[in-house]
Amino acid sequence: VGGYVASIASAAGRRKLVIKREEAAMFALANLLEADYTSVAPSQVQDVQKMYGVPDEQFEEMVIDIYKKFILAMLKDPEFKTSELKELEALKDTLGLTAEQLSDAFYETVESVFRTSVMWTSTKDLEDPDSIERMTVDKCIYLASRVLTKVDTEEGHEYTMSRCRKLLSLDQREFEDRCLNLAQPLYAKALSVVSERLETLTADSLVKARGSLGIADNEVIELHTKTFTDEAKRVVMATTPPSLDAAGVARLAKLREVLAISEEDSRFMTNEIVVPVYCDAIDEVLETIDDDPDSFDGAISSLVARQQELSMSSEAAGSVILSLVQDMVNEPFEEAIRFVRLDNSKGAVARLKDMVYSKETAEILLDKLVAAGALTEDSPACHALEGGLDLEAVKEADLTSAYRLFLADSLNEGADDYDQDSVAIMGELLSMTPEKTVSVYNEVCGPMLRARLAEGIAADDLGEDAKKANQAFVAKLQIPAQVYEEVTAELYKNKLAACSGGGKIMTLEERSLLDKMREFLDLPLEKCQKMHRVSCAGAYVQAVQEAMGAGGSGVINTDYYAGLTKLADRLLLGEDDQRALFNDAVKARLQPMMDELLSQFERSVLNKQQLAQKTGKDQGEDLIAKEGGGALGLESGANMMLEVVNMVDFYEGNNLWEGTTDEATNATTYTYRVDAKGMAEEKMLEEVYRQFTVSSFQARGSPGQQKRYALAQTHFAGILGIGAEREAEIKQDIGKVVYSNYVKQLLTSKGRIEQQDMQFLVNIQQVLKMEDEFCFELLGKLQKNFLREQIDKAIGGASAGKITGELAKSVRDRADSMGIDVREELKLDMTLKSDLFLAEVESAIKSKAVTVDNKELIEDFQDAWGIPNDVATKDFTRMVEAKCIAGVKSASQDLNNSNERSAVRYIDELLGYAQFIPQAVQHDAKVSKADKEKVLATYTAAKASFDGDTDPEVTARLELLSTVLGL
Repeated sequence: VGGYVASIASAAGRRKLVIKREEAAMFALANLLEADYTSVAPSQVQDVQKMYGVPDEQFEEMVIDIYKKFILAMLKDPEFKTSELKELEALKDTLGLTAEQLSDAFYETVESVFRTSVMWTSTKDLEDPDSIERMTVDKCIYLASRVLTKVDTEEGHEYTMSRCRKLLSLDQREFEDRCLNLAQPLYAKALSVVSERLETLTADSLVKARGSLGIADNEVIELHTKTFTDEAKRVVMATTPPSLDAAGVARLAKLREVLAISEEDSRFMTNEIVVPVYCDAIDEVLETIDDDPDSFDGAISSLVARQQELSMSSEAAGSVILSLVQDMVNEPFEEAIRFVRLDNSKGAVARLKDMVYSKETAEILLDKLVAAGALTEDSPACHALEGGLDLEAVKEADLTSAYRLFLADSLNEGADDYDQDSVAIMGELLSMTPEKTVSVYNEVCGPMLRARLAEGIAADDLGEDAKKANQAFVAKLQIPAQVYEEVTAELYKNKLAACSGGGKIMTLEERSLLDKMREFLDLPLEKCQKMHRVSCAGAYVQAVQEAMGAGGSGVINTDYYAGLTKLADRLLLGEDDQRALFNDAVKARLQPMMDELLSQFERSVLNKQQLAQKTGKDQGEDLIAKEGGGALGLESGANMMLEVVNMVDFYEGNNLWEGTTDEATNATTYTYRVDAKGMAEEKMLEEVYRQFTVSSFQARGSPGQQKRYALAQTHFAGILGIGAEREAEIKQDIGKVVYSNYVKQLLTSKGRIEQQDMQFLVNIQQVLKMEDEFCFELLGKLQKNFLREQIDKAIGGASAGKITGELAKSVRDRADSMGIDVREELKLDMTLKSDLFLAEVESAIKSKAVTVDNKELIEDFQDAWGIPNDVATKDFTRMVEAKCIAGVKSASQDLNNSNERSAVRYIDELLGYAQFIPQAVQHDAKVSKADKEKVLATYTAAKASFDGDTDPEVTARLELLSTVLGL
């Protein structure tokens, strides 16, 4: 090391003969450091600076240059040695370099390396980890990183390293990896002697080693794992046979502690070594058992001994056994499925049998291991095959085929050799559900069972002995109850079809045979009744239809019901089945009745052309078709009503409805055994009901006919399948039209509704079952609309839009008679209400019904029309002013025409209005002051007394006129 420094000084001495102070100082430093620089104190270096008087800046450059050249001398050998880090740290201390000075020294070194080893080197060599150039660069950056890490701050270290990375064009990840690649081999070398020095080493020793090499804890996991695994292998394989005794366990525990490996990881790595050894022992045990089944207990004992020799826990051994048990069954299973897919039935069955044998062997093995204490009962291995195999990757069809083949093979030798336990095990392994099991048993065992039972039935061997023999057969083969029920039901169904097919009524002998069969086959009657309903439906429905056809009206004579009951008993039809089949017969009879009703409905609502287009027949000469209106006449409407009441009679006669009365409301609701829903479109059925409702409302006839109409009104909607809510809506719609038309007719003819009219409206409401609230609101709405129409009509017809007091009073009186409040309920706008109010007031003032003495009547008019005070005051004032202006103007014109009498009348009239607001008004510009004085003079003369007396009333009127005229 001293030689490096001496060579620096020698080179300087050869350059010049005249030695300058800096060069002299350099020589002095060279002499000082040449022998053993590690023993030189920093103060001695400082003494050299003082001796030669070298300024601080030049001396700092000098020591930095010495340190840089020292590093470059080290880099001449690209192989890194751990002692070099210590030498660099020692020289740094001797020279007294600061962190900043060290950073500069290393950066200048990297610059020099870049120029010599990077700039002119090919990319191929720089990427080759074994090239001299690559090794030189890696050693340089590693030395810089390690030395600066110890003396510089984290920020300062990162700053210098980032400058170096930028200079060398390296990203941070590559830079750190190259440093690590240099340090790891050295650490691996240190680990190679761990096993030899295990007793003296501690985890801290390795921590210090990693720290000096700059290796993080997470970067040595793989090295530690390999070290532990290698030692574990050496310990286990050191004996014959391989084993892991207590001393070996303790040694590995110590190693685990030194290498800072978790207990779980060490256990895993140890198991990777001892488990294969344990598996070999298990294979030997299985071979022994296979060769000599009697040696089972001895083989198990040897296996337990090997488990103890290998220091395996119950948990670890259990995991091995678990995998073993699964493999024992899975391997033959996979081969069996492959054979199934290749249609190799023989091979599939053989491997399926191996599965059962393997499962039984595995269960014995597990039981003995538990008994020996090698496993616990709750170990996963002991439950490895519960719930079947892992079948996610296997098609359901392949599993079913495998089970079918195994079951068929088990029955191949007959019922006596049937191994029911093996079949049960196979069903469990293949996770056969009850539904699948039944299906396969039906397919495999069904024919055998069917043939056996059919043979007994054919031979009429239906006694108790035969029945017990069949039960024993079923029990032996473990035939599921569902399979037995399906087979016996099929046999019974076939026999029933032979006795009653094609609408045939079975004989008493056939009925007796069926009874015996049910007893022999253990078939409850309730399970057979559905078959009887299907098979015997034709015969019973035909009998009901014949009973309906006997009278022509479709109503069954009461005498026939006993015969139908007797027939149903022979056919073994339950009450529900009888009812359902009876309903089917009713529905069949109802369809043509419904078709005819629809035909008559179309005749009643379509004209001839529409009906001809729909039916394709010319209606011109049809006697039913009558000219009149848009439809084919009243005859067709009457025919439709006839069809309706006949249909209702059919329902009543055959008791096809049932009524339930609510005790609280005394209202009766009905349910119908059969309805016409589906026999025509729902909309068409509603239109038929709508037409019927209108026709029945207008229908007239004898008391008997009225009674039939009333019955039809109660039930026809239910017969058509129209619900109560929809029925009410239709009636409400119809009632609204009828009700509205009648009310409008009354209001138009009378202008009001009288007491006798209300009675008729109530009658309409009751017939159509309209709600009280709905009718009350409808009546009010109709009256309001009528009154508003009358107002609009009167206003529209008035001369120049003039609203008279008579009209206003008429409107108000009529509204009062109808109970309508004109203020709000007619929805009149405020302008119109004010006009009506002023019209009434004007008329009352003109007729002198209202004067200043009873002017409160004006407020009554105002309240009657609902006019706010501000609106009433403004509009009334405007009206009074208008009357005064017009009166003065007219009086002036009459006076100019020498018509004094007419002028006085105008003045009297305007004073009638002016008395309420005695004030001057702005008169027409054409009325001059002279004209106003003339008006006053004329009126004064007209009112003068012949005897010269002054009338106070006249005086007041003259004063009022003078005020109005502004005189």
